[in-house]
Amino acid sequence: MNSHITFKQARAMLETTGLDYEILPLADGWKALVTRYGGRLLGPFSEEGAESVLWITPAMRDAQSFRTFVESRAVHLGGERFWVNPELRFHCKAPELFDETYTVQEAIDPGHYTLEKKGDQVFLHLDCCLTDLNDGTARKRLSVTRRYAPAPSPLLYHPALKELAVEYCGYVQDIDLSDESPETPMYLEPWVLTQVNPPGRFITPFLGEFDFVDYYDPVGDLQKVGKNFAELTVTGNRKYKVAYRSLNTFGRMAFLKPWGEGWHLMVRNYYNDPSIPYCAEPWGDLGNRGCSTYYYNDDLSNGGFAEFEHSGATIGLDTGRSRSHSTTSLWFFFGAQGEINKLMKHLLGVDYAF
Repeated sequence: MNSHITFKQARAMLETTGLDYEILPLADGWKALVTRYGGRLLGPFSEEGAESVLWITPAMRDAQSFRTFVESRAVHLGGERFWVNPELRFHCKAPELFDETYTVQEAIDPGHYTLEKKGDQVFLHLDCCLTDLNDGTARKRLSVTRRYAPAPSPLLYHPALKELAVEYCGYVQDIDLSDESPETPMYLEPWVLTQVNPPGRFITPFLGEFDFVDYYDPVGDLQKVGKNFAELTVTGNRKYKVAYRSLNTFGRMAFLKPWGEGWHLMVRNYYNDPSIPYCAEPWGDLGNRGCSTYYYNDDLSNGGFAEFEHSGATIGLDTGRSRSHSTTSLWFFFGAQGEINKLMKHLLGVDYAF
């Protein structure tokens, strides 16, 4: 659940433990922190004493807890992180024992990033070698460069919306992924995971006949299907992971929650291509691929957050590519119910019943 970490707290904890970071300026005084540890974006924050919009680990509440967190090379720092698919080869020693053998290799997280700021842009770079945990011998070397920059409001060029009474900030991330060991053929795929604060709703517009993939226990009544969108209840206390096909989605996904006396709408915009062989698959249904959008709801065992996830362009094997470029934007809006409803109609094609 929300651990109420402010910009001032997060910055102090990073400095107390000697962790490098840069400040990413966003619209109207909003800002985010980009850390070398784990290559995270934390925030955004409206001011020094304001809490992070995205979930941040409660270990940041005091120096000793956070020092222990860092010394253990823990991965649930919060904010937005970058991993690489296929999950079942890089994060799981035995797919049939998924939970029991799940492993996050230190090479990818927290990794050993370099961090550089140029003007209002922040660059992260990571060279790493991952082990194929299924057989424990194959190695895969990869290189990734990520660029964060402020994103102008998507409403600027729409005459009817640019005067909408909402507060806005946002950022764009460019991801360049390169396969550095073609002698070990396999898929590689950028995987962006953004940790959010429950409670709320995940909303995914879709086209055609609705279809989804359950990764863990059935999502059940926490998922509802409307006229042209799917809605997931976000609680942070009951585990599920749900994925949606790239064929039926169009590169927009949203998180909606109450915010003060109004509402907060977070919209992800990314390149979605049904011809890309998105390689993530559930351990209980190997080969069931083709999903580009994923949502995870925690069961409190990791801190009570939820995750807003998507994949980038796959490389390797039959893609014919050894490198890819993926661009993804995240837009944050805050406003009254009526204004947020207008936004949802235009950005998502959804007439939402609050």
